Formats: sequence, C-alpha cells, structure tokens
Amino acid sequence: MLAQQAEILGALELGILPPSGNIDRMLATLPSDDAHLAKRKFRKLKRQLQREDPTRSDRTMVRKHCRKLGMRLLTENKA
Repeated sequence: MLAQQAEILGALELGILPPSGNIDRMLATLPSDDAHLAKRKFRKLKRQLQREDPTRSDRTMVRKHCRKLGMRLLTENKA
C-alpha cells in the first residue's frame, strides 16, 4: 500500500500519470493540452531511463523511478 502511494506521489511530482493505472482512461479525463504534456513528459522520462538500463520495459522503469522518488518525498516529510 505504501509503495503504491509512493508511486502515485512520485508520478505527480514528475508531472506524469501514475504508470500502474489505466493510462488511457486517465488521459481521457484530462483536457487535450494537459494530456499532450503528460504524454510528452512520460516519453522524455522513459528515454532518460532507457539510456541507463536499455533492457527493462518502459512501464517498469518509470514505475520504479516514481516509487523511488515518492519514497524519498515521504521520508523527507517525516523528518
């Protein structure tokens, strides 16, 4: 449960949609300009992460990165 919350928090901090959810449904709820920006940010982050580890799948890399960022944010707020 905490890992999922950390993933959502990390994704929101990065300005993308949480990769564990139904992306198409979430994009449909956004205005077209915001959906376009969210897609571009996701692709940019995906390319950056692929340079570091080209063997992993896209969503797995982004999900792990979001979770790591979210956990860092959660632990900083506790201190």
